[in-house]
This record gives sequence, structure tokens and C-alpha cells, in this order.
Amino acid sequence: MKTIAVALTLATLGISMAQATSASSTGRITFSGAIVEDACRINQQEEQMQVTCLSGPKQTTETLNLQQLAKQSPLRLATSQVSYRWIDQRHTMAVITISHE
Repeated sequence: MKTIAVALTLATLGISMAQATSASSTGRITFSGAIVEDACRINQQEEQMQVTCLSGPKQTTETLNLQQLAKQSPLRLATSQVSYRWIDQRHTMAVITISHE
């Protein structure tokens, strides 16, 4: 039963992809708009990181302890979420991602 379901799914996926391929070769997509808020500003000193974000006329500044962030990632701030991810096995380099709302 599982084999039949997989085969049927693959066949359906193949038909869908064929239709998407033929549809994607024509058409036009237009984007318009503007960036209305600056990115968050980051100030890092030793074990602390200060995050300043604008949301309309309001500015929020919060200070994070980087060791705490590494243990409790992601952290929720007033207007953003901060996550921390090691990119090497020795834990000497990390990527910090700030998602601003």
C-alpha cells in the first residue's frame, strides 16, 4: 500500500512539475514598494550585544548577554527575535540572526 501511494505521489508530482514548467516559461511578475524602516543597529562589546531597532517612530534598545543567548536561543525581544547558531564544531564562530517585526 505504501509503495502504491509513493508511486501515485511521484506520478502526480511529475504532472504538477510539467505543468509548472510550461507555465513558468511565460508571464510577468512586477514588484513595487519601498523599504520603510532601517535595519536594526548592533553594537557588540565583549560578552554583550546591544540591539537597537526602529518600529515606526518608536525606537527600542535591548542588551543581550551572548553566553545566555548561546544557551537559550532563540530569545524573544520587544520587537524582534534573536537566534544563535554555531557554524563550526569547536564553537569558535557563530551566526546571530535578528528577525525584526
